[in-house]
Amino acid sequence: MLVRCVICGEVFDDSELICPVCGAGPESFVPVDSSSSESQGTD
Repeated sequence: MLVRCVICGEVFDDSELICPVCGAGPESFVPVDSSSSESQGTD
């Protein structure tokens, strides 16, 4: 699952224990909803 760092905005896999860009810990990660970022579900 992908997560986004709320400190710097980097998106990466949740297997990372620290942000690869700014070094923030997992308390600064929020889940990325891939369905909304990948496509807009239009009927």
